[in-house]
Amino acid sequence: MGHRRRFLIDYRFQLRYLAYILGMVCIVATTFLLVLSGLLDEVKEVNAALQHHSHETRTLVQSSPSLSIELREEALANALSIQTFVQSNQDTLIELELLSWTFIVLFSIVVLVFAVIHTHRIAGPIHVLRDMLQHLCDNRPLPQRLPRENDEFKELFDLVNTLAEEYRSNTPPSHEKGA
Repeated sequence: MGHRRRFLIDYRFQLRYLAYILGMVCIVATTFLLVLSGLLDEVKEVNAALQHHSHETRTLVQSSPSLSIELREEALANALSIQTFVQSNQDTLIELELLSWTFIVLFSIVVLVFAVIHTHRIAGPIHVLRDMLQHLCDNRPLPQRLPRENDEFKELFDLVNTLAEEYRSNTPPSHEKGA
């Protein structure tokens, strides 16, 4: 018979741990986004300056009848290539922002999933050890429990199992009351 696996065993502990991790992810993500935002603002300022320069060049060329047709066409072509470059830059900035947000969201989800799995490896053994100790406190027979392969606190399991073995060897076999 298969066991149903509950990943949230000790809600208070695991959710508090997840909140700490999510807080760290938020701090790192916010720092990353602030730095990225600063860099993007600088690129946007350069784009605006290039766009302004391109517009001034076009205006100057169009208002200068003394320029030859070849120079005029070359200047207008240069201004157009600057406009194309600026537009390409703006598209790249939008894609970069979108990719950054997507990465941060996906990274947060992956970190939270791994945090749940990791806390399960802590909360699960603590839950089993708590039950084992409660059996001892209630003078109930204590079956030997072994930790799973990836569980934490294996040494503590060994100690509790040793304690249970000592308890069994020092306790009379009969647990009858009122004899």
